[in-house]
Amino acid sequence: MKLLEGYLWKTLVISILLTWVSLVGLNTFFNYLRELNDTSSNTRYGSLQALTYIAYMLPRGLYEFFPTATLVGALMGLGQLASSSELIAMRAAGFSIKNIMFSTLKLGLLMAVLIFLFGEWVVPKAELQGKSFKVEKQQKGMAYTEAGAWNKENNQHIHIDKVWAKDKFSGISIYQVDTDDEGVERLTIIEAETAEKQGDSWLLHNVTIRTPSDEGISIERKKVYMVKALASSKMLSATSVESEHLSAKELSNYIKHQDENALNTTRLKQAFWQRFSTPLATLVMLIIAMPFAFGSQRSAGAGQLLFLGILVGISFFLINQAMSNMGIVYGFSPILSAFAPLLLFLSLGLILLRRIK
Repeated sequence: MKLLEGYLWKTLVISILLTWVSLVGLNTFFNYLRELNDTSSNTRYGSLQALTYIAYMLPRGLYEFFPTATLVGALMGLGQLASSSELIAMRAAGFSIKNIMFSTLKLGLLMAVLIFLFGEWVVPKAELQGKSFKVEKQQKGMAYTEAGAWNKENNQHIHIDKVWAKDKFSGISIYQVDTDDEGVERLTIIEAETAEKQGDSWLLHNVTIRTPSDEGISIERKKVYMVKALASSKMLSATSVESEHLSAKELSNYIKHQDENALNTTRLKQAFWQRFSTPLATLVMLIIAMPFAFGSQRSAGAGQLLFLGILVGISFFLINQAMSNMGIVYGFSPILSAFAPLLLFLSLGLILLRRIK
């Protein structure tokens, strides 16, 4: 039985990998063509840099297309075994349909865990590196790393730990270099816990100002402090937090921060629960694939079953996207929006599985 299970896993993995590479490769090609629109001779961001950026974004494509690749690959793999009568031979050898289903779902569970870990650890880091690379090449005097964002404005070097929104920052440090009448440069350091935009200026909270004096370094503390320039619109656009680029742990911390500040978290909670529904979609896709594959054993229309199975997968993708958007617009429960399509298609798959004999 272990030998048959190993052969089944090998066939499924090869089919899924081939489908996965094909889908992601096609998507990457079109993404690169779109990225060429951002290249410019006025910056250091050319076609080669665009290709490097696309390489950083590749893990995102691998993560998002995995459930679809699982469905199509499983349909092809199981369909291949069915059309060559290998599934019938397995059953004759004592490897029943239930054994085949259970073995397939064991593989699906393993893949779901691996893709979840991939989405948590690899995807966010790769996207951060890609974002930092693109910002550095496109915008002079600006850098973006895990430690925050750096920006140069005239005689100021500004560091921001976290951009929570386009009008709210935390962990601000301003290094300002002034030249006195004698031509001596003096460094003033302004540190603040948070910053909020007030009209055309920025209001800093819990501020510490360190300035040089004849006696050494003078330290002044203020509850609030107003500055005119803190971040350009380009910097805000480049460094603002995007929910789809955060791991589940980061999203959880972000949601907690937004709740503490009475800010809307519907989109964030939606993204958080989708971090769990996306890997689980792998299992659902396998459950959906099996009835179509087993059905091809008793019908000459194997190609039609494959096409119908792919349509079901596309329907899942569209309904999942629609529920996500509707949940944000109409204020549905984020858990319901994330898992309702999954439960709907899981029910469909289980109903179809019960009809297999």
